[in-house]
Amino acid sequence: MLQKADKDRLDKVLQTVESYKIRFPVAEISRKLNRGKGEVSSYLNGNKPMSDNFYKTFMEEFPPKKEYDSNESDPLLIALRMLEKANDNLRYEQETIRMFAEKLPDKIEPAKNGLPSSKTNQTAK
Repeated sequence: MLQKADKDRLDKVLQTVESYKIRFPVAEISRKLNRGKGEVSSYLNGNKPMSDNFYKTFMEEFPPKKEYDSNESDPLLIALRMLEKANDNLRYEQETIRMFAEKLPDKIEPAKNGLPSSKTNQTAK
């Protein structure tokens, strides 16, 4: 059973994972932190307390996002928050495309706009 400090760490990590909208957290975290999937899964499921090294590395790689404060009335700050969120979403989509492109190299080739396109769609045209 996890101690209170370990539960607090786990809660913070899970909130961060949720804020980044990570579709496959175990795979992405293990890849970015160069850790085994079993180790990451044990931490995220609360089966094992997080090591100090893992927690520190995770927080450096995935810094907590600042949430939009609804009390902000400056239009420039609101626009900045919206752009930050759009940029995060774009990065997530690019990462997802890159992951699929790596798994299907014979079916994906780069398009002129930098996004992969399907060879089967090109031959059908």
